[in-house]
Amino acid sequence: MRIRLLILLLFLACTAGWAHAATVTANDIRDQFGHLLASGQLCFTPVKQGTGLPMAVLETGHGQRTNVQGCTPITNGAITPWMVVDTSLTNPGPNCYRAEIDDIDGTAILGSHSPTAQTGYQCVQMSSTWCSTVSGVYTCNFDNYIPTGVTGALIEAGPTGPQGPAGAGYIDGLTGDGEGDVFVDKTLSAAKVATGYGPTVMTVTPTCIVSGCSGGAGSLATITDALSNATQVQVADGVTGADCSTGGGMITHWCYCTTAASGSCSAWAPATTVGPAGPTGATGATGPAGPTGATGATGATGPAGAAASIPAFTTLTDGATVALATGGLGVTNATLTLNHSTSTRPLNVTGLASGAQFTVILKQDSTGGAALTFGTGCTWYLGTNAGFAASTTPALTAAASGINILTVLYDGTNCYANVR
Repeated sequence: MRIRLLILLLFLACTAGWAHAATVTANDIRDQFGHLLASGQLCFTPVKQGTGLPMAVLETGHGQRTNVQGCTPITNGAITPWMVVDTSLTNPGPNCYRAEIDDIDGTAILGSHSPTAQTGYQCVQMSSTWCSTVSGVYTCNFDNYIPTGVTGALIEAGPTGPQGPAGAGYIDGLTGDGEGDVFVDKTLSAAKVATGYGPTVMTVTPTCIVSGCSGGAGSLATITDALSNATQVQVADGVTGADCSTGGGMITHWCYCTTAASGSCSAWAPATTVGPAGPTGATGATGPAGPTGATGATGATGPAGAAASIPAFTTLTDGATVALATGGLGVTNATLTLNHSTSTRPLNVTGLASGAQFTVILKQDSTGGAALTFGTGCTWYLGTNAGFAASTTPALTAAASGINILTVLYDGTNCYANVR
């Protein structure tokens, strides 16, 4: 504890001269079972916002900062206070940090090594949600960081498809004016066709009837069709004759009479009546995806979960050998006071389950000088700054009443030990 306090005081003294830095702290990093993470490391990689690729920046008022990843160790859920560049004071900026927590094997157990993985920790930036100013120093507690949400792309409907082709209309016949001419004289003869009625005959209902189509050329007359719809028509050549109409929907009727067809006119209509609607056009192609929507509001905090079960520390008995029985538990905590009258003793472990972790607080008695070796139960590896190497002899403090902490992770065969 005194060593950590000294490191913190030295660290805070250094940050006083680095106004654009932020101090990152964390004291409650836990595994999925709610246990404080025994060992690992928290790493920040400076990256470009939006791409996740490493990016060097200029720290305003100081100098160049490389894109090399920086890490700080985690011991029993806590990190050593750590000084990083404030993301809001960089050029170009603001930049981000890709945050990850690695276990002792280097496997990412929070965040990801991938620059494109959307984990919620791919773009960590300093903000008031997890940072504050304490005694003039910008301090950010990683325990309070809220992972950013990942929103799916919006899908927009494509444009409306083109209008379908027009329905079948009337056929252009007698006049040649581009409008459809419908002949509705059911008695139209070859002689009438020869004298100008056009080549096309269509039979419609109701059946044509004879009704007052008379008057001089260019005059108007009123006719009545089988549905008793009165319609004004224009007489083409002034010869009295018969007329017929298809009823509702016709706008203008023309009465064509010739000498050869005297007494039997034929009515026809330009295609002013709208034909039936054509089929629906094909659906247009789907438009491009819209921009990513804004991050939704943070949901309400859920109810507190049940308190995690944390095993209490048991006291081991010192002697020629020391036995630690884990009983197959995932986490075991113990203390052992080393008697100086026994120069050294092996620590034998039983009941280990793959993935288990155990911690032993080693205390020297009031004389000190006692030693410990790694005994049976697994193959031992001792951690150093250069990694883990096979070893059975940890270096302990020899000071009277001195304390070391032994933390071990078991993978089913090997015990990976750290002694501090």
